[in-house]
Amino acid sequence: MACNPLSIITGDICPHYKICKKNCVLSRIRNDESIITSNDSFNCESCSCEKVLIIGSGPAGLAAAHTLRKHGFDVTVCEHYDKLGGALRLIPDSRLDKKHIDNTVEQLSNMGVVFKNNCSTPTLDEFDFIVVAVGTWKPRKLGIKGEDLEIVTYALDYLKNPTTHENAIVIGAGEVAADCAKQSGGKIYYRGPIAKMKGEKQDDLSYEFEIFPKQIQPDGVLFEQHGKEIFVPCDKAIIAIGQLPDLPAEIQNLENVIIVGDAAIGSSNIVKAVLDTKLTLEHKLNKS
Repeated sequence: MACNPLSIITGDICPHYKICKKNCVLSRIRNDESIITSNDSFNCESCSCEKVLIIGSGPAGLAAAHTLRKHGFDVTVCEHYDKLGGALRLIPDSRLDKKHIDNTVEQLSNMGVVFKNNCSTPTLDEFDFIVVAVGTWKPRKLGIKGEDLEIVTYALDYLKNPTTHENAIVIGAGEVAADCAKQSGGKIYYRGPIAKMKGEKQDDLSYEFEIFPKQIQPDGVLFEQHGKEIFVPCDKAIIAIGQLPDLPAEIQNLENVIIVGDAAIGSSNIVKAVLDTKLTLEHKLNKS
């Protein structure tokens, strides 16, 4: 548990079918107890008193807060939105009970971490160093004609305010694409074969494989499959082919900045974001 401060969350939503093949908390009888235990306490007399600002309260931000606070740093987490948790908040309730996010934040607060939401322009010179854990919120685009039409929306934008549609399609095949398909009622269209899917094929969803989007039109999407053009009518085309980092401009030229999680390694999954955060920070701390 000390290795993964978000195990109560990753145990629900990590790609266990690829990583641990269900040999984890999913195969046990779970309860709602905190994963941040009394073993995570620290001696305040040994605190470094260095002030750290963490930008972003998603998986990487929460993991960074836990790691740094255990080492005695004075930690403040700044979140742009009104709710803490970052992209975790966009995961459907059917996959993640949001009380686990709230409990994790509460336990970190009890450890002394300060959280500030609706915080868009923090005063950076108040801190000894800054950890950027903003994730990847900039949508990756298809780069085809018609992508600017009203019929199109991108995955994370859609998940902020999901609605069902009579005839929606989802382009992509990861976990986020599956979330979009479940929320919208749409079918998933993926350019590769089933073996190359980033997510797990789910029995309650419909798929079309080895089909390439060529052009988006006001009433649907033109695909190519096995050398033939196929027009699929729809009232909403959700593009879910990944996201890109979009780092805050104000930190670009600062020297005392550490970038962690998806903001550093690119769009991945929560387990990898937490792992990168812990390894990066532990490496920096061991060098100092």
